This record gives sequence, C-alpha cells and structure tokens, in this order.
Amino acid sequence: MAASDHMLAFVNQLYGSFSSGDSTVWTSRTADDVIGIGSDPEEWWEGRSVVAGIVTAQVHEMSEGRTRLVAGDPRIFEHGDVFWSVDRPVLQLGDGTEVPMRVTFIAVAEEGTLQS
Repeated sequence: MAASDHMLAFVNQLYGSFSSGDSTVWTSRTADDVIGIGSDPEEWWEGRSVVAGIVTAQVHEMSEGRTRLVAGDPRIFEHGDVFWSVDRPVLQLGDGTEVPMRVTFIAVAEEGTLQS
C-alpha cells in the first residue's frame, strides 16, 4: 500500500469514528503537541489530553445523534514523513440536515504508523 493510501485510510478512520462512536483512532494516534482548531473562534485546543477529551465527547455525542461525516474528495499530499489531507466533507445530522465543512489533517509517519 502506498503511503498516500495509508493517509487516506487514516482520514476515513477519523471520519468513521463519528458514526461508530469509537474515538480510539483519535486517542491512540494523537501526538502530545497536537493542536485542534474548530470553526468557532473559541475552538482552539492544545495538547493530547485536551484534544482527546474534546474529540471523545464529540464522537460520542455525534454517534448518539446518528451523525455521519462523509468525505468529499480528500486530497492527500506528502513530503518525506509528513502527510496532510484537505477535504470538504459533509456533516450529515440525524435529522437529515447537511452541513458543509472544511477539514485539514496533518500526520507524521513514525515507525510505520501515521500519527496526527
């Protein structure tokens, strides 16, 4: 599997967590110095424990509400061991409402595993 295929699979796992309610991919593969940036000006989170806590709560709430994050057309780029994905997924709420989004993920390959 090409390295870019690994990044696409990683992005799909991250998106899938909102449907499944399983936040493991977020908590097990997040760097200690991660920064999470949301769409609201107040959504700026620094550090693995902070980001993992926020995302775990969001993943649980979204799965309970039958929310899905559906990929648009993720574009994958790489430079050495650094990979990034930019996408315009759609957040599908349980009531059928669709919310267009913009998402960027950055990951580093460490010992054969991508870590964000």
